[in-house]
Amino acid sequence: MRSKDTKEIIEYVTETVTRRTDAIDGTIATLEKIKDKLATSDLTVKEAQAIVNEEIAKSFGSVAESLKAKGSSEAEIKSAIEWIECTGSRLTEKAKSLAKRIAEQQKKHVKANIDGMKRWTGLGVSLAILPFTCWLLNKIYPWFMDLAFPELSNKAASAKKNKYNKPQEVANGDNK
Repeated sequence: MRSKDTKEIIEYVTETVTRRTDAIDGTIATLEKIKDKLATSDLTVKEAQAIVNEEIAKSFGSVAESLKAKGSSEAEIKSAIEWIECTGSRLTEKAKSLAKRIAEQQKKHVKANIDGMKRWTGLGVSLAILPFTCWLLNKIYPWFMDLAFPELSNKAASAKKNKYNKPQEVANGDNK
């Protein structure tokens, strides 16, 4: 086995980098196309998925055609580096099931929105019942204190005070 010279290595690296950047550019172009259609029309997820599927098929078709022209068999085509690094492979990896990815993102957002709503609802309910609970406490607290702690209660203290401060009738010596 002979070693590759520097020129062959540079060509191989250049080809590989070119293939990868072309695949990435193709993926970005497809996603930009979907983004533009979303901004200008009412594109459904099904239509966006159709665009992705069409680009995948077109990419795989052109790679398979070029590899067949070079004399590759079906098995060789599927394992060729051009097939693995084409736009179709990148799109399959990143956006094969667009609906699934959208659903995953929606699930995260909905969960966050529900959690936020629970917090605000709890705060609102707490603030709504606060006046009622304060009123109830003002009504029940004196009654409870009189029953549970009569010696600490104002009622017991005022009764004691009234007991000793009652006007007394003094009998004058006229007992007839």
